[in-house]
Amino acid sequence: MTIKLDRQLIFLMKPHNLLNWIFALMLLGACQNSSIETKIKKTAFENKITQDKIVEGSNIEYAQNFDIQYFEHYKLLTVRNSARKSGDSLQYILLEKNAPKPKGFQEHQIIRTPVQGVICLSATQISIIDELEKVETIIGVSDKNYVMNPKVQQQLQTGKTLEFGQENTLNEELILSTKPDVILMSSGVENSLPILEKMQKTGVKILINADWLETTPLGRAEWLKLYGILYNIEKKANLKFSRIEKNYKQLKYKIGNISRPTVITNVPYKGTWYMAGGKSYVAHFLADAGANYVGRENTEIGSIPTDFETIYKMGLDADFWINLGTIESKEMLLNQDKRLADFKAFQQNNLYNYTARLDKNKLNEYFANSIINPDKVLADLIAIFHPHILPNHQFYYYKKLN
Repeated sequence: MTIKLDRQLIFLMKPHNLLNWIFALMLLGACQNSSIETKIKKTAFENKITQDKIVEGSNIEYAQNFDIQYFEHYKLLTVRNSARKSGDSLQYILLEKNAPKPKGFQEHQIIRTPVQGVICLSATQISIIDELEKVETIIGVSDKNYVMNPKVQQQLQTGKTLEFGQENTLNEELILSTKPDVILMSSGVENSLPILEKMQKTGVKILINADWLETTPLGRAEWLKLYGILYNIEKKANLKFSRIEKNYKQLKYKIGNISRPTVITNVPYKGTWYMAGGKSYVAHFLADAGANYVGRENTEIGSIPTDFETIYKMGLDADFWINLGTIESKEMLLNQDKRLADFKAFQQNNLYNYTARLDKNKLNEYFANSIINPDKVLADLIAIFHPHILPNHQFYYYKKLN
């Protein structure tokens, strides 16, 4: 795995342990960062309890890390970190443009809707906004070299979308001059916090995203609803999610009571093998696709650093091997470690990777938009493990390694 891939996924994010982050991305697991919530609190984000009357409850069914409540004149958005069993949460008030501010909330917590100028610091954010047909509202990204979306690429060429810099070198003056309605930032940021804290004091609104900490594929996809609320198009977002949910469940129900092959994921790096936690959304994908993940008994959510010998014992006889990072051939795999040829999945040519949709710069569409296509991921996995269930399936994200 390369830093290039890391920057593609999270244009500016640089977490506390970069190596853990890189391999968490390879696993599609949620790597952990123990300091971010404390640092965010220091930027003056605060929890508030409103005494106003709730007029409508939440319709969030799968996502654990955000919730929405409807009040008479505003919406209360709570972003939490339940994936790490943390009570920490951030609250935002979403107000129509001219609606009065409710009491008890600070200015930095107020986001006026519908948003019309958004800065995206993650490729997944761009994909969700594109799904809602609101790409024209994206006025900024952190690094244009890691943008795959063709519409945003076109906007970058015409100057409608601007580049704001990399990692902790964001162009503050440019950001302030564009007056964005909100900057979308994933939890897991560390080095960029001083800059973001400074911008917040000037009135720039920063909405923390925790979609990457969700534990289920549908939980990740349900963040569509949050974006729908930002654009005041909840009905459209709900309909799109319902379609995804329906497709996913229909595929899942095809499995039934069936013999389940065993599966290992990821590849070792310098003697360490980062395996997906048994409660991660990777493990949920595999279970829903009718496979037994070798690490399913683990209770962790994030990636787990494991020594080579442990995985060698656990996965030597596994039937399939998937999610091999940037590996594109069996030869590339053996260049990392000759012992990998001992694995049953290697010997039986049952190696599949999510590298079917790479662009000319080796940017991977899987990392950019699989968050809104969990049904396509699941279909690929079912076709890998149980080809007779989907005999005419055309792979979308995955391909077999030769």
